[in-house]
Amino acid sequence: MDISDAVSTLLDGELSYLAAHQFGNYAVQTALRHCQPSQREAMLAALLPHLLALSSCKHGSNVAEM
Repeated sequence: MDISDAVSTLLDGELSYLAAHQFGNYAVQTALRHCQPSQREAMLAALLPHLLALSSCKHGSNVAEM
């Protein structure tokens, strides 16, 4: 399954907002599990500056634990 376009859209959008969103965090988790390694690195680089805030957020902590 190729999800490259969907992951690119996440990277171009508000990834950290979606990671903390009640439902968006599931999309971010799925993308991290199934994307290409280079896209995973880009997503993690985008999320890293927000890691503390995500880890203290109910829904964001699901993404931070990945």
